[in-house]
Amino acid sequence: MTSSRPTPAASLAERIRDAVEADILAGRLAPGAAIDEKALAAAFGVSRTPVREALLWLAAHDLVEFQPRAA
Repeated sequence: MTSSRPTPAASLAERIRDAVEADILAGRLAPGAAIDEKALAAAFGVSRTPVREALLWLAAHDLVEFQPRAA
């Protein structure tokens, strides 16, 4: 039987996702505001991988949008 417990990496991504989602819904992150992946990782004391996972989930649920960097 497999365990349904999240992996540590998933737990980090979920915490970051929940925090960013709360900031969006509370208006602390304005529509169109850039989210700095490196700064978010530093604020949570994690690598960029769980931050990317969180942002991918938020994008899949139309809470954030990925845009290419300007050259």
